Amino acid sequence: MESCRKIATALFLSVAVVCLTSGLASGQTVSSGDFTLPHEAQWGKHTLAKGTYHYTVRDNSMMGAMVTLTPEGDSSHELHMMGLQQSPDASLKGSDSTLIVTHGQDGDMLRGIYLAGDSVEYMFPVHSKGKTVMAGNSKENREVTMRIPVHAPTK
Repeated sequence: MESCRKIATALFLSVAVVCLTSGLASGQTVSSGDFTLPHEAQWGKHTLAKGTYHYTVRDNSMMGAMVTLTPEGDSSHELHMMGLQQSPDASLKGSDSTLIVTHGQDGDMLRGIYLAGDSVEYMFPVHSKGKTVMAGNSKENREVTMRIPVHAPTK
């Protein structure tokens, strides 16, 4: 009985991995553009240096979107992270596309991106004090939120 359970679990996990990775590969680009960080910020476990970055958001309807950041002039340091889609904060509706950065006790953390054209917000995990939490659920990050303009090329 125990071996059947192990085989069933392994089979389920294998199918889940195949579904998730094929979904990531087939995602369509929702948005791309540039933004400039005025100072260093955390993005999950990554530290982003002050400077200009190119971003690409590829939709994955199962989980949200795969967001890729590339420092200007350095395509060899491409970073990827899943962003979970949620209903935009009411204060964002009607505004331009924005990068959401929260200043907390652990420093500045890039916690989301709002895409005005699609009226959608993607939230990123926040790595804080040795644990990873979703930014929208983190009580530690209620201090000051900065909004950095995102510049997307016109279609």
